[in-house]
Amino acid sequence: GYSQNGGFSSSHAVMKLFREMRAQDILPNAYTLAGIFKAESSLGSCAVGRQAHALVVKMSSFGDIYVDTSMLGMYCKAGLVEDGLKVFAFMPERNTYTWSTMVSGFATRGRVEEAIKVFNLFRREKGEGSDTDYVFTAVLSSLAATEYVGLGRQIHCITVKNGLLSFVALSNVLVTMYSKCESLTEACKMFDSSGDRNSITWSAMVTGYSQNGESLAAVNLFSRMFSAGIKPSEYTIVGVLNACSDICYIEEGK
Repeated sequence: GYSQNGGFSSSHAVMKLFREMRAQDILPNAYTLAGIFKAESSLGSCAVGRQAHALVVKMSSFGDIYVDTSMLGMYCKAGLVEDGLKVFAFMPERNTYTWSTMVSGFATRGRVEEAIKVFNLFRREKGEGSDTDYVFTAVLSSLAATEYVGLGRQIHCITVKNGLLSFVALSNVLVTMYSKCESLTEACKMFDSSGDRNSITWSAMVTGYSQNGESLAAVNLFSRMFSAGIKPSEYTIVGVLNACSDICYIEEGK
């Protein structure tokens, strides 16, 4: 219903319906509980979600992977990673989205070491045959800093070994990671080897050039992007305008 539609107004509608249900002493089912957690996640809040969490405990609904994962996502999105970790620890079953959500939860709070620990636990529990682009994308996103470039290279090697580079999202995050780690040569190799580039791929490389002082290369690649009919994002345009400014390409910047 409302929770599937997403958006600010739909999420508020879910909250209103939940309050009405509780006022009438109606207990939500697992599907409704998961919808509440998803709605709270889109709002970046947990106030009503905590009430729903209490109902999960009361109704012994822990163990429903859809409910648990939605609850985990709510806490991580709100920055309450410790609460999310408690949910994660008690989950009897975890899917790929569960693992990637927990990794991202730590990564977005700058807790890289803990993100890596969860990633390593995933690989130990699931085995190499279960490697997926979602979990790898989450962990590589946390390594976009020069001090982690060595670890990023190791994980990159694992993705190659397991044939995961066909996933464009993973290629994109590798371009971004190497660019932010000031390893522009590796970022370029990743970009050139990506057979299925989308606007994010192009934007990541243009921005990578710009951030690493290769302003002319950024402008040239942007021109190629434009010629290829790829629509740039606002983020890309900001990057190329900065590059134009750096090399005094005032007319082209206009």
